[in-house]
Amino acid sequence: MRRTALAVIIWVMAGLLLVQPAIAAEKRKQSASEQQFCRLDTNNDRVITFEEFSACEFYKIEHVRKLPYSDPEFKAGNNGRRLSNDELKAYLFDKADKNKDRKIDRKEWEEFYTSIMNPR
Repeated sequence: MRRTALAVIIWVMAGLLLVQPAIAAEKRKQSASEQQFCRLDTNNDRVITFEEFSACEFYKIEHVRKLPYSDPEFKAGNNGRRLSNDELKAYLFDKADKNKDRKIDRKEWEEFYTSIMNPR
């Protein structure tokens, strides 16, 4: 009886060890955009609010300022001066929130993220 129980435990443990890498690989399949969305959506309601957007690590201002993002409206509307942190947060959130409902859904986020990472 003990040998059977021990064998079952060994089989279960071996199965768990085999499944763990598959689960980790599935998580790695998320795109960078999806990973950022999940990090920003702290309450997991599938939308990003301004509070989540401005409070998250994504908002390391120097990091955001170094992204290959270029927008004539952004530069012209600011008379050449650098935006304050709060102005930059508001500007980028408004840019991402296409339907102006004060929430960024996954589709809006994907478009925004792509525009930041791959400016035309």
